[in-house]
Amino acid sequence: MSDFIHKIRNWSYNKQYLGKQGKNLESVLKNIIGVYSAHPSAPLSLYARLQSFNQQDFYNLDMQRKVLRVPSMRESVFLLPKENAFKIMSATIPAPSNPYWQKRYSIKNRIIPPGKYSEWKEQIFKILTESKLFWLLLMSY
Repeated sequence: MSDFIHKIRNWSYNKQYLGKQGKNLESVLKNIIGVYSAHPSAPLSLYARLQSFNQQDFYNLDMQRKVLRVPSMRESVFLLPKENAFKIMSATIPAPSNPYWQKRYSIKNRIIPPGKYSEWKEQIFKILTESKLFWLLLMSY
């Protein structure tokens, strides 16, 4: 590996606070822009960046609305600092004219076709009644 590549890797490693370099949860999140939000990815990603990770501090960010989970990079949901969330989201979501929206939210893809409703209902009911989990859930109510 060349000396230049080694320097770039080292710079990136430090810039992302990897190796438990960060001291404060909020400042690390703000400085790295955000983290992928699916659990357990967000807390694990922050854990890798903080000298001391406190689970309650992580939950407090959500409860105090200091962070938001919004669609952004690659249309995935990220945990972002509240003050920057609108900038990141508006810079990364597709334009309203983009076919992405029609494909993702078109009515035809989001409803059960009328001719299939009865057939699907029977199949779903059959699967549920044959499932032990269904009966356990039913009995818990």
